[in-house]
Amino acid sequence: MKKSIIFALLLSLLSVQQIHAQKWLNKLGKVAENVLANDQKTTSKASGSIPGCTVKYTSCVANGNDVHINFVITNTTSSELKMYFNAFDDGSCAFDSKNVKHTMHFYLGGDKLGHYSDKMLPPNVPVKGIMVIEDVDRTIKQINSTLVKGKANDVEFAVKLPTQVVADVKNTNSDLVTCSLPELQFNFLKCVRQGRNVVITATFKNIGNKEYEISAYGDTPTIYDDGGDAYECDQETTLLGKNRWLGYNWYTLLAGIPMKATFVIKNVSTSATEFSVVKIPFKYNSNGETYQYIEFRNLPISAQ
Repeated sequence: MKKSIIFALLLSLLSVQQIHAQKWLNKLGKVAENVLANDQKTTSKASGSIPGCTVKYTSCVANGNDVHINFVITNTTSSELKMYFNAFDDGSCAFDSKNVKHTMHFYLGGDKLGHYSDKMLPPNVPVKGIMVIEDVDRTIKQINSTLVKGKANDVEFAVKLPTQVVADVKNTNSDLVTCSLPELQFNFLKCVRQGRNVVITATFKNIGNKEYEISAYGDTPTIYDDGGDAYECDQETTLLGKNRWLGYNWYTLLAGIPMKATFVIKNVSTSATEFSVVKIPFKYNSNGETYQYIEFRNLPISAQ
């Protein structure tokens, strides 16, 4: 009889413990759910703010050897506001997905801001800006953190942006070629052997909303075939429109107007069947100069 009573007491004790354990687990689950929800919220927007301003972040794209975070800033005060971004070594910076630290510089209203320069923002007028993260490897597809420091009317601020996914640039018509400049549509036409040379033809089209200039002066293309032999472009017959591509001048690309380009590669081995790489560097100028490139990989050479 005593054994039965003791056994019954043990069962009831275990049952009570299970109930308490279940309640504890339910509470723990709710706590975890709230933590996850709050954590998700913190990654959906920037932490910190710019005094007297609202900021809308519009895109994050690769641009040459940099990454551009585009934004629109509006001065919400009733008078002009002096905006300054700190681009010194101890100021604004970003870390990519490989935890590499990058310096930054900024554009506001189309003007590049120097280390000591500022920009006056009119009241209640949206102004476009660009945060330029410098020297980012083209394989990087994510910026893990971005810290923006500066002053608004001499009041210091620090804004931390959430993770930024670097958008792929879709501005070529072939998987064989990459163009680093988002405002340039590069359409590959053909790569054909002509006697001892190989000729690549294509079109350049400015797909931005305003004209800009490009130049390849001083920039040497990198060209190798599938056998490892290196080559050069012919300076006289490599053309953009009617102009020498490797000439001294800057050439203007009007918005929406295609221009034909011809790249003549000299004295290509008869045994070569493709180019393992053709990298064509150039400079882009629109309120500031940046380095860009067009790059072919594993480009087949067609017979004449």
